[in-house]
Amino acid sequence: MNMNAAPSTDAARADAHLRAAAALAELIADRGAPILDLFCGAGLTGAALSDLGFRAIDGLDPRKPLLAQAQAVGAYRRLIEADPADAAAAAAPGGYAGVVLLTPPEDAPPELLDGALALAAPQGLVATAIDEETERERLARLTELLDSGAALLEVKERGLHRAPDGREATLYVMRKL
Repeated sequence: MNMNAAPSTDAARADAHLRAAAALAELIADRGAPILDLFCGAGLTGAALSDLGFRAIDGLDPRKPLLAQAQAVGAYRRLIEADPADAAAAAAPGGYAGVVLLTPPEDAPPELLDGALALAAPQGLVATAIDEETERERLARLTELLDSGAALLEVKERGLHRAPDGREATLYVMRKL
């Protein structure tokens, strides 16, 4: 995916993925720093991160068919088949400069934000997109993490989330403190 290319249907579908990757690229200078794509799915975020020069991208997802699609993208150094709730056992807790969590609320309870933050290194980043109208519990958990001092908000940007239905969501990027 080339972020400078004219928008295509694929690019529009991947808008939240592109926005998350671009936000991390703005905040992480070291393109060799490890990034975790939590709930990597078919690899849209990994492709966007790779296009921006990131070279140490791990993907984690419980769905084997989607991991096969992510493997075909060629952006990941490692793909892990595991439930994201058990990610700490399968990935490197505290070892990622950035963690991306882009998944529908039915796949990830709000507490998964805590797990994503635990996987981030000190001063690491966690990027997630939240539709405030339908994902109130996830937004409440994100607000609790920020209010508690566990993280600092770096980016808050409203935009297209999933193109086929035209939904919008806010991209949040928080820095682990």
